[in-house]
Amino acid sequence: VPTAGALRWPAVTPRTATLASLFAVGALVSTATASPAARMETFFTFRGGGFGHGVGLPQYGAYGAARAGWDAPRILGYFYRGTQLASVQKGGAVRVSVLSGRPAITVTSATAWQVVDESPTPNVARALAPGTSYRLTPAGSGVAISTADGAPLAKFPGNVRLQTVAPDGVVRIGANTYRGATRIVATAGRLGAVNIVELEDYLRGVLPREMPSRWGDDAPAALEAQAIAARTYAVTSLHPDRAYDLESDQRSQVYGGADGEDVRTTRAVTATSGKILVYDGKPITAFFFSSSGGHTEDGQNVFPAAQPRPYLVGVADPFDAQYSPYNHWNPSPRFSGRRLGKLLRAGRPVTAITITSHGTSGRVLGARIFRMGGGFVDRSGAELRRALGLRDTLFTVARTVGHRPTK
Repeated sequence: VPTAGALRWPAVTPRTATLASLFAVGALVSTATASPAARMETFFTFRGGGFGHGVGLPQYGAYGAARAGWDAPRILGYFYRGTQLASVQKGGAVRVSVLSGRPAITVTSATAWQVVDESPTPNVARALAPGTSYRLTPAGSGVAISTADGAPLAKFPGNVRLQTVAPDGVVRIGANTYRGATRIVATAGRLGAVNIVELEDYLRGVLPREMPSRWGDDAPAALEAQAIAARTYAVTSLHPDRAYDLESDQRSQVYGGADGEDVRTTRAVTATSGKILVYDGKPITAFFFSSSGGHTEDGQNVFPAAQPRPYLVGVADPFDAQYSPYNHWNPSPRFSGRRLGKLLRAGRPVTAITITSHGTSGRVLGARIFRMGGGFVDRSGAELRRALGLRDTLFTVARTVGHRPTK
C-alpha cells in the first residue's frame, strides 16, 4: 500500500514547533469550592494525533503527496528511504487464512465448480451443482459435505479443495466470495478455510479495504503506491513451511476476496503489476498505516529487528495536516485516575504520568505511572495505546483536578 528525486516541500513550521502547538500540555487546574455532593477527582487528557503504528507509508500522507503531483515512485522513495522498484515473477500464488474455528461452513458458486479430495490417495474431483448451497462439517480429520437441508453427499478423509471449472470463477465461502481455490481444513473438530489465490488477484481484494477507492478519482498515484507496498508486504510474508502465508485481517493486510473490488483500485493493481520495493536488492518489510500526525517513526522503535532496517526511518509528513481527520484527536480521550488504575493494571488509582522516552517523531515509547499511596509501574507507549484504546502513541498527557458528582 527508483530513488526519490529532489524534494520540494510546501512551507511548513519546524517539527518541534508543530508538535508543541499540536500537543500543548494542560496546566493543573484548581476548582472553586464545590457543593458537599461532589468529590475531588484527578483526570488525565491524552492530546495527540495520528492513527496507526506510525512506521512506513502513511496513507493520508500518500494521498496528500499524490494530490500535490507526486507519482508513486516518488511517494514510496520518500517514505521508504533508499528503496528502489523491482519486479517479481508473475504467476505466484499466496495462501490466505480467511476462516478458522468454524463448526460448519456454507459454500456455493454460481458457475460450474467442484470439490477435490486432497488426501494422500485422493478421489476423483466431484462436480457440484451451480447455484446450489452445500454445508461442510468436520468428519474426524476429514471433511463431510451435505446439501443445505442436511442430506449427506460425501465424506473425505482429509482436506478438500473447492474451485470453479473456469479460471475466472468465484466461490462463496461463508460470507465472502473468493477467486482461485479454497482449501478446507479440519482441526480439532473445527473447520478452517485457506484461499489459494494469484498474487495480483489477492491485491484486488486488499486495496479497496486498505485505502479508499474514491482516492483514485483525484489521486491515483496514492492507490498505486499502496498497491506496490501491499504487493511487497505479501511477497515478504510467504512461508512455504506453514499452513498459510497471510491472515485476512489487520494482523497482515485486510482482505475480503472478490467482494468490494473496485475499478479504481483494480486499475492501480494493473498499472503496477509485478512491482515491489527492494533495499540492497532484497524485498523490504513494507509497513503502512493510516495517519502520521505529521511525522512517521523509526521502525526499530516500534518493530524491533535483529538487524535495523535503514529504509524505515521517521520522516516529516506535511500532507497529514491537510487531509487527515486524525491529525488532531477531537475529542481528546479523557480518563479519571481511578479508571486509569484499572485499565493500566496499576493496582491503585493513578495520580501522575511521566513520559520517560520518545521516538524520532515524538511518539511515546515509555511512561511511568505513579499510584495513589506511593510507588509506580512502567508501561510502554504501545501498552498505553492498547489498554486505553488510543489511535496512536503520538500524544502528551495533561493532568487536571476537578469535582465529580457523587450519587
